[in-house]
Amino acid sequence: MTTLGFLHANGFPADTYRQLFQIWQPHYRVLALPMLGHDQSFPVVAHWRKQADEWVAWLQAHSDSPVWGVGHSLGAVVTFMAAWSHPHLFQGIILLDPPLINGPAAYGFALTKLLGRVDEVTPAGRTAGRRQVWPDWESARTYFMSKSLYRHFDPRCLEDYMRSGLQQQADGSLFLRFRPEIEVALFRTTPYDSWRYRRALQVPGFLVRGTSSQVTTVAAAQRMVQRHGLGFREVTGAHMFPLEQPEMTAQVVLDLIKIMRHER
Repeated sequence: MTTLGFLHANGFPADTYRQLFQIWQPHYRVLALPMLGHDQSFPVVAHWRKQADEWVAWLQAHSDSPVWGVGHSLGAVVTFMAAWSHPHLFQGIILLDPPLINGPAAYGFALTKLLGRVDEVTPAGRTAGRRQVWPDWESARTYFMSKSLYRHFDPRCLEDYMRSGLQQQADGSLFLRFRPEIEVALFRTTPYDSWRYRRALQVPGFLVRGTSSQVTTVAAAQRMVQRHGLGFREVTGAHMFPLEQPEMTAQVVLDLIKIMRHER
């Protein structure tokens, strides 16, 4: 069975996407790196370069044939980087709402970093002070449902996030498994070096943007699509559409893989 390799968004362990995996599994063997950025062999550095190395090493260890690479947000950008540098590992890629900083925006972001104000323009500032411990499942559920980021999640995806993202201690309390300092570091090192990827991508791919996404702008998406010969699709939703509309997202991925298979 052909393999689909999935890479998650920042702060969301792979099993958060279990609803999508269940739809893909009758068609593909699904492999998903559990939590990017937590392997000490691949520390978080500028432009997520070590995270691309981590994804490459993980795929080499877990699959003996090229995969269909699918990534969301952080996972989308890292999947692109891995496919660009190691095209033999991928049959094709699908990038779900990647956070792209290219064109004129890259210069502005570089200046922001020089001024030490990156936390003001990325989620790093909010993440640095986020709550990390809850006394029980119900209080954790109430907390997440009150936050705008999670408010529109499919209830099953929210439950999967809690079960995969929280670890229970001996006293019954819960704490975040995805280490907040790693999450913050990943936001602070968001790539803005698209100029390094001058050579066009050597595998087929699609970029899928949420129509109301404030993370993947139309202009940034079009620059990437044109430079690398990607297909482009828009779906109803914001940046977190894979966890808000899992069935729709899973079907879009299946449809796009089918298109790429027929074009090969």
